[in-house]
Amino acid sequence: LHPLRRVGARSEGRFERISWDEALDEVARQTRRVRDTYGPAAILDCSRTGSSSILHSRVVVQRLLHMFGGCTELWSNLSAEAEVFGLRHTFGAAADYKKSGREPVDYVNSRLILMWGWSPGDGHFGTGTLQYLKWAKQHGVRILCVDPRVTTTSRQLADEHVTIRPSTDAAMLIAMAQAIVS
Repeated sequence: LHPLRRVGARSEGRFERISWDEALDEVARQTRRVRDTYGPAAILDCSRTGSSSILHSRVVVQRLLHMFGGCTELWSNLSAEAEVFGLRHTFGAAADYKKSGREPVDYVNSRLILMWGWSPGDGHFGTGTLQYLKWAKQHGVRILCVDPRVTTTSRQLADEHVTIRPSTDAAMLIAMAQAIVS
């Protein structure tokens, strides 16, 4: 695994191999350039994911960016940002997405679970979600998976797996909305 630097225009897709030191220097140089040119608010902290690793935690990156002069932060993390946005606009700005719905009984009492690009069987979420899905399946809940990948979860649990091309999610959602509205 080696870092690459783009050479030529973006559309050309040409890269050259560089050292890790060169890559780190380039990231530092460009980050300073953005901060100095546009201010610290132009740097968006998108570091948070479902990982519980200390090397990938929110606190470490936030400390670095705040020592660097600050940054723009998300309400939540990339994996739950749309959920947080929707909840806050539905239930009010103070809504806590961790306490709003998604109770374990919701899985078992559902008639259909739609897993869209989501496979709790392929990662560690620490939430017991995979077990709840297995219980739902045992209780006869239909599980539909929409994902370009065949995943551990879809192989084990999906009644139907709709394989879509990568980056066509929005088109499929629009088509589904049209079918529902029509």
